[in-house]
Amino acid sequence: MKVGLLANQGAGRYRLVPEAVRRYREAFPEHALYAPEGRFSPGALVGVSSIISGASNSKSYLEALSDAVSLLVQERCDRLVAFGGDGFFTNICAALIAEARPIPFMGIGTGTANVGVLTQFSPEDLTSGLPIDQTDQISPLAIYRDGQAIGYAFHDIVIGDTFLGTFDGATRNLSAEKWMTDRALLPEKPKPLSFTQDFRICRCAEPLPLKLSPIAQIIISPIYRGIGFSGKAITGLLCFSPYYPGCFCMVLADRILVEMSSAFPDYGCEIEQYLFQKGESLIMEGLSPGHFIIADGNPLCEATGSVRISRSEKRVPIIVNLLRSQRF
Repeated sequence: MKVGLLANQGAGRYRLVPEAVRRYREAFPEHALYAPEGRFSPGALVGVSSIISGASNSKSYLEALSDAVSLLVQERCDRLVAFGGDGFFTNICAALIAEARPIPFMGIGTGTANVGVLTQFSPEDLTSGLPIDQTDQISPLAIYRDGQAIGYAFHDIVIGDTFLGTFDGATRNLSAEKWMTDRALLPEKPKPLSFTQDFRICRCAEPLPLKLSPIAQIIISPIYRGIGFSGKAITGLLCFSPYYPGCFCMVLADRILVEMSSAFPDYGCEIEQYLFQKGESLIMEGLSPGHFIIADGNPLCEATGSVRISRSEKRVPIIVNLLRSQRF
């Protein structure tokens, strides 16, 4: 089997990658390992053959990553194995969707959060006998702003002004605006959302009767058919989600939920939930400037204008960890 390797050299726990590659090689000695040279290589490691790409280093991050994925697909790799975090894996799978021959993807978490559905494995899982032949076809959320496609999310979309990343070895909330303008990491305390007088959220063309006030944060997630889905009773409308294929949910919260803090949250939180069925779209308009669309931890763009989110018909084959209880 021919396996293509990709690694995010800027990931929060990139130091684990050489050992993880060694463990993979020893667990699956029958796999021939290949990696593109350049910024997405796991490094010069024993047992990994380097592929010369000829790509320019002056290309943007996403352009270079797309080229690296395309190169491995053209090399007829049977699967892609990536080392990084949720956002890196989402960008790889977005590139796979763009390819005419999507191949199975295996995500090994060496990033900041490592909680998304694409991050099925940890470096410690890589032992002899680990089953890695089961795949599930999963579809992301497709995101549009003012009619233009801007990206995908397999785990969640957060509307806010910060994203989670690694800074000085710790997980912190980082300024989305600073990252978008300067590609710089700046720790920042997240602020609640603010809105114009024209703010509304619609299901297709029908405005939703929003009741929660204030709305501090908005989170949208795809719902996969799940077994081992615990805590149904306290999830409100979400307890119905396993019965509707291809749906997604939106949660409005009166406090910021995606926040790293050393203080225990000793106060309550009110939430308002909405489920969207297959074929339905969420349309959001009227957010004030300074808020961003964060897809699987990746800041994509400002959330101004008309934002539309729907479940994509496109799918990626994900190698699932059968030792985990959650399936898609």
